[in-house]
Amino acid sequence: MKERSLNMNLAFGSVLSLVVLLQGSWGHSQEVISEGMVEKKKGSVVEEKRDQNKRSIHDLLGSLQKGDKDAVILLKDAFKQSLDKEEKQQIASALLRAGIRDEQYFDFLIQHVKKVIESDIPFPPRVLDEKGNAKYTPAFLAWCEEHKVEPETAVKYLVSTFPKDVMYLADSVDPRAFDILLKALDSNNYIVAIAAAKGLARLQDKRAVQPIIKRFKRFPPDGLELVVPILLYFNNPEAEAGAEELIHDTEKLRRLRKSIAEHGFGPFLGFE
Repeated sequence: MKERSLNMNLAFGSVLSLVVLLQGSWGHSQEVISEGMVEKKKGSVVEEKRDQNKRSIHDLLGSLQKGDKDAVILLKDAFKQSLDKEEKQQIASALLRAGIRDEQYFDFLIQHVKKVIESDIPFPPRVLDEKGNAKYTPAFLAWCEEHKVEPETAVKYLVSTFPKDVMYLADSVDPRAFDILLKALDSNNYIVAIAAAKGLARLQDKRAVQPIIKRFKRFPPDGLELVVPILLYFNNPEAEAGAEELIHDTEKLRRLRKSIAEHGFGPFLGFE
């Protein structure tokens, strides 16, 4: 029982450190469109922009949010030309969020989330020993040996790659993602579950409220203040009741609501 408790604490320790990553990653990275990524032509405004090879994906995404139609064309070109998985994910996510509901973008994001859901890498990968030192779990090491994967590589998938795969789909705010995000929510990987819950909250589909409450009941109590704002984002009685069920301390919940009222959801969720 003691090691199980340590498992839970360390697993959630990973959540605490990765929450910052997840919140900061709802924005977009500033990868530069390299020369040759998009075909250079002449004659129109779009063609002139194709010559601006130092223009970053970040800038294009900003222009997309402002309704720049040229940015749509440039991002579509960048998606076709890019060989970088994460760059393609952020482009696909942004285009879907902008209402460009092309199947190729949705399918690209979905295929990676399916791999996350199907993964059998044991989580958490580490526990604390009696002296407080982190050590790999036997199950995790056995998995790595069986699959001939270095432990640190597998850890990276668990705490970075997998959560971001879910995050990019969640950030698309595409209603078609509801069912697969619901499956990701049930992941024993807390970080993946948080990313999925955020995506479901953004969809504002009330069917997700009870599954989120049920999943959060499996979280360590000390971490609930970090995830309850996801429920409060729904802004309906069922979600409010769920928040009260999870955080029994009424004063603590009052302070949390006050902070949200003063600062918005951004500091908690990474989006407004």
